[in-house]
Amino acid sequence: MRHLTNRHWLLVFAVAVLWRLGLYIAYTPLGLEPDGLGLGVLFWRPDLLHAVVPDWYETLMPKVAGYWPPFYPLLNSLVGRLFDDPLFAGRVVSALSAGGLAVVLGLIVRRVTREPGADLLAALLMATAPLAVFWDTRVRPETLYLLVYSGSLVFAIDYLGGARRARELAWATALAGIAACVKYEAVVLLPALVWLWVAHLRKKTRREWWLVFPALIPLLLALAWMVTHSPDRVGDYRDLFSGMMLRQFPVWFGLSLAALPSVFMWPVAALTAFGYYILFRERSTRPLAFLFSYLLVAHLATIAVGYNWIARYLVTLAPFIIVPAALGWAGLPPVRWLRWGMAILALAASLYVAPQWLGAERDHWAETVLDGRAVAEIVPPAARCWSDDPYLTPYWAGRDLKTLDDLDEVAAGDFVLLNDFYGALRHKRLVEKSLSRLRQRGSVKILADNTQVYTPLAGDVIDPHHLAAAPDLRALGPWTFWQRQVPIGVRTTLLQFEPTH
Repeated sequence: MRHLTNRHWLLVFAVAVLWRLGLYIAYTPLGLEPDGLGLGVLFWRPDLLHAVVPDWYETLMPKVAGYWPPFYPLLNSLVGRLFDDPLFAGRVVSALSAGGLAVVLGLIVRRVTREPGADLLAALLMATAPLAVFWDTRVRPETLYLLVYSGSLVFAIDYLGGARRARELAWATALAGIAACVKYEAVVLLPALVWLWVAHLRKKTRREWWLVFPALIPLLLALAWMVTHSPDRVGDYRDLFSGMMLRQFPVWFGLSLAALPSVFMWPVAALTAFGYYILFRERSTRPLAFLFSYLLVAHLATIAVGYNWIARYLVTLAPFIIVPAALGWAGLPPVRWLRWGMAILALAASLYVAPQWLGAERDHWAETVLDGRAVAEIVPPAARCWSDDPYLTPYWAGRDLKTLDDLDEVAAGDFVLLNDFYGALRHKRLVEKSLSRLRQRGSVKILADNTQVYTPLAGDVIDPHHLAAAPDLRALGPWTFWQRQVPIGVRTTLLQFEPTH
């Protein structure tokens, strides 16, 4: 097999983009997370949301606005004006980024090995990766982030591969800063780049120092945005070294590590492990092996210290999984059909799982959407309506809802929506307990009662919040970590309360 030409790379780009767009159209979710709403609408037409749900908007949107750096929302808003649909625009941006990312990872592999087919395998594995496809339906910046981040890796690899020029380090630093303007996690590249700069400037002329400062401008912009628009994030990072976090860290890190074979598919994980062996075995690729190992561990650590850990956040590890997987494939012994058998198995696993995950995601928020619409249809506009989900339901109800902190606040004639999607099994029990408490105080008229089977994705199953509150999930044993889908019953109720006089 020959190496890919420019025409072939264009075909790979087109396949990746069309595969993503086709899946997005086929598996459009019924509902969206608040971050998707925020990123899609905040820089597009925020006045529309403010007019319909002012209290909800003023409570939620400032948090959404500052939680991420501005690059992806601004780009999404510009594309959204072309389509007059910011949510579809987000998927277009992600699909185009996916095409570019597939090409960039293929080019990284080509820089490390000349084995024909390895670059194509890396590109196809990235194009079909279930985790990446899954995130893009949520109108999230992960794929754009990975594209810019991987561009930084290209220049770092060029430097390590023999260029040893300040220009490569400057580009790597600048692109890392731009990636930080998409997601703050890109700062984990900074220690590696600082080490390379120090080692370089000790050997070269110090006149190259001036290249450091313009290269740092994007990173300084990202840090300035975080400090001015997201002070809560700064507070989160200050808490990283608290006693509780340090005690929990080994468990969360272990969960992240255990999730890798599940979320990246077992054949890919096996090739990745062999790829790291190949990188460390060859002296010429050992610097790259150390760089990738550091970045893999650093990103796992940032996930492990997050307060809302979910295994699907591991998508940010894609370059350090897929590139070594392609290199591991290139290093397989030349046994007949072994290489192509492994390539077909890895791609087949991704192609099989991605639609399944998107199928589950399509109805991921259906319960919240249907409950919000039930409020809009049943509850009179002038009536008080309480909800234990002030996050999303007001958007779909088209009205502000009172936040239910204490059941004693519910008065005669009030409507109550018990719907906290995040609680899963735990909340199903809380709904039943809340109904029992209200019945002790008076009569309860059930207006809508819905029990659905929620089929979580791998990340939700592994989420310690679910495991800690669901003994029946823990009873599944260690295979829980590698099952893609475990049904969970969830109950939501819309009621009207009349106290006993």
